[in-house]
Amino acid sequence: MSQLLESLIQQFIRDGDEKQSEQISRQVMQKHPVIYLCKCSEILDDMAEINSEYIRVLRLTLQVAGLLTKTEDAKLAVIQCTQVLKRIINRILSQTQISEELNQLLTDIHIKLMDVFDELIINHISDFFESGRVPEIVILKIIQQIFESQSKEYFRQFSYEILQKILSSLSLVKTDQCRLDYCSLLQSIYKTLNYFEENQIQINQEQVQNVSWLIFDQIIKDWMQTTIQLQVLSLVGFMSQFISRERLERSLERLTSVYLSVLKQKNNQLRPLFEGFNKFLERLYQLDRIGYEGIIKSIMVSLYEFYKNPIFSPNYPFDPNALKYKNDLLTLLQTVSKFNIDNCLDLFIGRINSKDSIERVSCLWICNFILSRNFKQISEPYKRQLVLQLLNLQFEQDCEVRYAICEIILQIQYKLKDEEQPINQTYLDVKALIFYLFNQVSIHDKELEEYGKQRAAPFETTLELLKSRAQKILTTLSQDQYFYDLLWPMGLEIINNQKFSPGLSHIFKCYTQILQKLNIITYNSPVAQHVIVVRMLLLIQIPYFFPNLGQEAVNFLPYLIKTFDLKVPSSFHQNVDALKQYLINKRPLDEFYEEKVQQIWKVCLSLFIQNKELSQIEEDFQVQLSMYLNSQALRLPIMKMQATLMSFLTNQETIKYNLDKLFSICHQEYTNQALNLNVPIQEPDFNLRLCVAECFGYIGERHTQLVLDKVKSILNCEVIQKKNTGSFKESVLSIFQKSGSDEYLASFRATLLIAYGCLAKQVSLEILEKNILPNVMPFIGHEQLFNSLQISLESISKAIERQIENTDEAAASSFLLSYQKYRDQVLNHCQKNITKGNVFRNLNTINLQYRLAPIEYNKAKQLLSQHLDQKYDLSIEQVNITFQNCFLLFLGTIKLEEESQTISVWQSLLYLIKSIKDNDQLIEILQKSIQRVKLKMEQNHKNYFKVILTLLSILYRNSNAKRSVVLILEKIMLSLGVYLDIYQKTDEEFNTQLIKSLREKLHHNELTTLLQELQNLINEPIIESLHGFVSLIQCIYQSEYNDLNRIVSLMQSICQQGTGSSYEELINSNLSKAMDLIAQNNLSDSLKILLDNQSEFPVGMFPKLFLNCVSQKKTYMVQSFKFLTDVLNNPEGIITGDIGNYLVNASLFIGQLLIDENKILAEMLPKSMASILGTFLLRFMTCHDPKLSGSSQSVQTTIWAFQNLLTICNIEGISQHVFKKLLIEEEVEDGVQEIVMIYCKGASFQDQQKLFNFIEGFTKKEQASYRLGAIVVISQFIKSYKKEYAQQNVYENLLKTLLESAEDDSDNVRAQVAFGLGGLSYYLKSEETIEQELLQEIIECLISLLDDQQEICVRSAMISLQNLVDSQTDFVAYIPQLIFTTTSNFEKTMTKIRISAFSLFSKLCNTCFVENIMNEQIMSYLRQALVSVMLHLLDESVQVRQVCKLALEPIGNLLQIPLLKQLSNNEIESEFEMSHLEENEKIIMIMSINLEQEHLNTYIKALIEFCKSPEHNIKGAALFSLIILLSFREIGDYRAHIEQLCKDNSKAKLITKQLVMKAAYYL
Repeated sequence: MSQLLESLIQQFIRDGDEKQSEQISRQVMQKHPVIYLCKCSEILDDMAEINSEYIRVLRLTLQVAGLLTKTEDAKLAVIQCTQVLKRIINRILSQTQISEELNQLLTDIHIKLMDVFDELIINHISDFFESGRVPEIVILKIIQQIFESQSKEYFRQFSYEILQKILSSLSLVKTDQCRLDYCSLLQSIYKTLNYFEENQIQINQEQVQNVSWLIFDQIIKDWMQTTIQLQVLSLVGFMSQFISRERLERSLERLTSVYLSVLKQKNNQLRPLFEGFNKFLERLYQLDRIGYEGIIKSIMVSLYEFYKNPIFSPNYPFDPNALKYKNDLLTLLQTVSKFNIDNCLDLFIGRINSKDSIERVSCLWICNFILSRNFKQISEPYKRQLVLQLLNLQFEQDCEVRYAICEIILQIQYKLKDEEQPINQTYLDVKALIFYLFNQVSIHDKELEEYGKQRAAPFETTLELLKSRAQKILTTLSQDQYFYDLLWPMGLEIINNQKFSPGLSHIFKCYTQILQKLNIITYNSPVAQHVIVVRMLLLIQIPYFFPNLGQEAVNFLPYLIKTFDLKVPSSFHQNVDALKQYLINKRPLDEFYEEKVQQIWKVCLSLFIQNKELSQIEEDFQVQLSMYLNSQALRLPIMKMQATLMSFLTNQETIKYNLDKLFSICHQEYTNQALNLNVPIQEPDFNLRLCVAECFGYIGERHTQLVLDKVKSILNCEVIQKKNTGSFKESVLSIFQKSGSDEYLASFRATLLIAYGCLAKQVSLEILEKNILPNVMPFIGHEQLFNSLQISLESISKAIERQIENTDEAAASSFLLSYQKYRDQVLNHCQKNITKGNVFRNLNTINLQYRLAPIEYNKAKQLLSQHLDQKYDLSIEQVNITFQNCFLLFLGTIKLEEESQTISVWQSLLYLIKSIKDNDQLIEILQKSIQRVKLKMEQNHKNYFKVILTLLSILYRNSNAKRSVVLILEKIMLSLGVYLDIYQKTDEEFNTQLIKSLREKLHHNELTTLLQELQNLINEPIIESLHGFVSLIQCIYQSEYNDLNRIVSLMQSICQQGTGSSYEELINSNLSKAMDLIAQNNLSDSLKILLDNQSEFPVGMFPKLFLNCVSQKKTYMVQSFKFLTDVLNNPEGIITGDIGNYLVNASLFIGQLLIDENKILAEMLPKSMASILGTFLLRFMTCHDPKLSGSSQSVQTTIWAFQNLLTICNIEGISQHVFKKLLIEEEVEDGVQEIVMIYCKGASFQDQQKLFNFIEGFTKKEQASYRLGAIVVISQFIKSYKKEYAQQNVYENLLKTLLESAEDDSDNVRAQVAFGLGGLSYYLKSEETIEQELLQEIIECLISLLDDQQEICVRSAMISLQNLVDSQTDFVAYIPQLIFTTTSNFEKTMTKIRISAFSLFSKLCNTCFVENIMNEQIMSYLRQALVSVMLHLLDESVQVRQVCKLALEPIGNLLQIPLLKQLSNNEIESEFEMSHLEENEKIIMIMSINLEQEHLNTYIKALIEFCKSPEHNIKGAALFSLIILLSFREIGDYRAHIEQLCKDNSKAKLITKQLVMKAAYYL
């Protein structure tokens, strides 16, 4: 048995999949770890090649090593293992390269074995240090990794021995590679020893120091001048911690000189040195000798070159190696700085101005590091020196340098805060630093756009990143109250400084936060209040110039004004809030925005006037004007602000001077109040010209006459002619040429004309008439002045309209009378130039003229069409005149053409009607216009019908234009030669008359065209008119129009359009009337049309309305139910299209008819219940038939309809669980049977008889789903036993009907027949009798079905036989045959068959026990079956396992084995360890141990046979049982056979192998 166990374990190791079998393998390992370890060692020793399989076995070895306990057997196994490991190590020495995983596994195995046999493993490792021989590199690496592992504490007591072994072989090391490996090992050992020291873990300090000195001394003497000098120096640094002070000082001079000479090499290969060198410096610092200062200074100078490296910047591209290097250097720097921090900082400060950009950057970041760690230790002079050096770099362009300075500024500010001194009283120039920070916040967007994404190589720093970081730092400072005294009121100077403009949005945001939190605000800025406000308002006027500028400026402005201690009116805050909302929505700037800014400026001016002399403000403002005049973005706003300021002045000479100055900004040729032709002409920008004009308007608000006089004086100013500098000939010729001032004057006049328009807003009608109109009108017709004149005329027209509204009637009439001549002039000018310049402005001007007085208009077709499109607001007279002319134009008084094609008058009329259909006033005008023309009918009636239908849509809506529409229709019908009676009272009467009139003239095809156009019209938004079109369609239907499909389609479209609208009720009312008429004549055809529609659940509005109409009359209802049930039960005879869709709709319609209870339904249902219920039952079955299922909702719709039937018939007891079954194809039969069962409980015998008679006819239907449905219902009738059934011989009829279908060609039908025949048990349990011949026929039928080719039929037969067995049917004659047939089904692949077979077998065993039926044949079957039942306890099906467990008790009763009953009831008791087994595995184990001895051979033969099973669960269970027998029972000659079987199957599938492994636990 031991050999089998070893063989199995060896096989598990060779073929095992440790990932999937890990738990079971671990159980076997836990019991037999020594064997496992030995077998792993043997397998490793036998394997020729180191490959993935080799690695897997090593992993298993590692796993087993962790399970060992300290026993003698384990010790022997470990010795064997170490010998193997030694051979493995020797084998891999021949390989050129050892994999990292292999190396790690060998190390981990040593560590695991060391947990149990530490001395043994140490000796094993020590053996590699043989006398006169250097250990192999692999051994050194293993020792090194062991020291570096988490188990390093195991070496605490062995560290001295290991160091001794290393010392003994040290003199034998001759090659540099070997020395390098020794250095690596020793460094790991001393790192571990350092770890012990730091964590106060006790070691033999004296012994370690002595052996360390010997190693230290030998290495310094022999290895220092080799190629591994760096590694040696690094090792020396770690060893120095374990060298006594006296010994170290002896070698110090030599060591430092070597260190310095190495550091001077200044290359990247020195990286391995730094960690050990840092340890050396720490040890040096501990010695605390003054004489070391010179050494340290030399070291600092030597190290400096290593710090000229970009890696110290956080913006250097991430590199793990560079990060490690940087951290090593910074750790080293921190250690060096302990000796003298000022000297250290001074070294880097002195190189900040280096020409080498990398050096500059690295010095800055190093300074930042030193400040962060040692700020308090640094003396004040050196801090000042650093700040001074930073300020010297304020014009530096390198963005990485600037980024570093910003970080240092943040570092300094917070370190100063830690010193708890007022920020303004510190010894450092923090204000200058903050100004530098503001500069970085204010990097210009143009600079960002051009250079923002350029990297400052090798860094990832960009201008965008720099600005973002500077903003973040400023935000951080502004959130800390400590820095408020520093930041405020410094901000006022910054706001007024243009160079900070690009950063002001963020600066405003920060200062808003500060001012919100400051309780006491001091204002001591040298900048004047109004200067700052001007600057703020200028910025607000260009809110989108920089991102978020306007929004933050507007947010900041109220807080800024608050600091001036001025009493601000509420209007100021209202205007500010308006601007905030404007900017939040990011709306484009317009007059509204500009007006709000001007109102804020006016409020501010009024406040400043109260506190200061206005003349001083004006003088300061002139400075502001000159400052911003060259700024394209701010020039115009500052000019407008100056104009507003001028309006507050009282000195007329000053105002005149400033008016001249403003005008000269636009026209430089205007100097000294004269036009100087010697100055080169420059056509001003339009916006500048407009701005100057508006400025004149602003000043004119308070100084109207002065500004008017100034405009006139400029208009009539002196002209200084050009000086003659040419030859005599040129001078003579110039006499005959035109004056050169025309071009200059045109430009002058253009600006002044716009100024007149702006001034018109401020003056009365009288001034306008006397001072403005006479000066503007003469320029009408001047081509050069057209655009300016256009603006001016529009402004003047608006001003006139506004003044007339605010003037008394007499004065207004007087003005209009005198204005008439100007008005005609303006209209003629605008009409003539309608498409020139700004068309909208022309149209607007004309409209303004229309408002002033009526005017004839019959020519401008384009203008009128634009009026129609734009729908301008016009007076009633203007509408009448303008639109009537337009209508006459379109109605054919003028021939209209498009691309040389004459436009149909009906097309034009249709366009007009559609354009004005929502305007009752215009419809009335159209009616008056159409009476003046003669309409002719054309050959194509399409547009004619469109006109009629569009007019009807207007007529049907509740409008005041009905009378006008009817008159238009009368006119149109006359064109067809038909008289229309227009005096009808209702829409229905009018529709009847209209259709009657049209039918007299139109053919059927033309009427179809009318309906087609109606369909198109319905799809348009005419909801308010749809009810009238329903009436119209009804009239068409009544006129013997025979296209029912089109009629129904139109009505359906109307219903869809009206659903959800406020007119829905009215539309549905008219639809119901029309439907009633259609139902009367074409009910079945109409239903058929609706059934053909795409199914929709719930029922659509239109079918719902139709069915509601049907439900109101008994004849309609009966006819509808008959038709719909016929569709469901006999679709092939009625339907030609998509059968499934028809059936879904039929179910829906029946459900809709059942949804509301009424008297008609109450009378009809009792008589038709059988057919309706039967129809539903069959439909539930056919819903899952692909040929008869319309959509995925077919079952849901049928359930919904059926639920309505249940509600109306008060049938209770059908739960939601039943409906869920109906949804699933596999469970629908159960659902139908439950419905029949519930129905039978409450229904009378007569009603049930009717249902049976209805259903019986479907057993012969061609479609299998109908036959199946009928059999399902009949089967349930058989189960629903009632006395009446027996009395009326119903049962015999039902059973005979099933027997007739026993050979049906449908598998499902035969299965249901078998299932139904089992329902006889309900009858027999009620102590009823049945003809013996019929009973025998039924039993034989079921037994024959056990041999059916289809497993579903076999299973149904088994279930029915179980039921009959329970009903105590006389089966005695059939029992042997049944037992044999049943056991033959135990191994079937279909799970449900196995369940039924074991269940039937269990019941047959019970019957045998109760009836005392027993013979040798049955006993033989039972013993064979017991093995199968036992093995199927591990069947892949949970249900099979459960049934088999229950079968143990009846088998135990027959075989007289009480243990089986206990096991069946979970009474499992055993003395054996079974924690690794599952419950059923425990039962198999106990059963196997307790099998009858006299029949043991029989059982073993059966188990061996089951080892051939294709089912791996069963095969595994058989092998499991055999191994248990092998372990606990005497099995004689079968042992060798079984052992061979186990060996052969140990390579089987996973489940089999796992069971074998579990059983192997007991070997």
